[in-house]
Amino acid sequence: LLISSPNEKRVDLSSDCAGSGQSPQVPWTLQNSADCIMPGHVKLGKSGEPDPDPTPYLVVSMEMKREAMTKPYDAKKSYWCPDGSGGFSECLLENDDGNKATVMIGHEKKTFKSDQVGQVNPPKFEKCEDMANLTFLNDASVFWNLKTRYQAKLIYTYSGLFCVVVNPYKRFPIYTPTVV
Repeated sequence: LLISSPNEKRVDLSSDCAGSGQSPQVPWTLQNSADCIMPGHVKLGKSGEPDPDPTPYLVVSMEMKREAMTKPYDAKKSYWCPDGSGGFSECLLENDDGNKATVMIGHEKKTFKSDQVGQVNPPKFEKCEDMANLTFLNDASVFWNLKTRYQAKLIYTYSGLFCVVVNPYKRFPIYTPTVV
């Protein structure tokens, strides 16, 4: 690996991608990075093999959609409430007078301020690719969508024009010439 300064001094770092131990006094620019293999950049599989199918990592399958549609849902009673540990739990709304909301979490009744609970989105929005399309855009719904997509290895999600990525700390076969 060769790097050069604006004065065209060249330093060979091919023996060590992290550097040669020298501390450069001028800004360095990368000349050729093709010879440097960084962790996570090694293609899995044998050379000459076709790239693995990236579809399971990019698109919600019909099986996932069918599974989500079997989830019990009541448009007027399905809500999210704080779980006490910084997250949210799914619950059923019993009563909401505008100030206090009474919910059932399993067999336990709890009371929260009305602005602490939020409606659950219909099952058709499970693992939604663009969170701007969610019917009820609240913290719990966004976190739930990101969590379920991450568990399904769908790490890319959108929120309008913005791409939201949850780092899996694993190499998925989505950075291949086939996908690009």
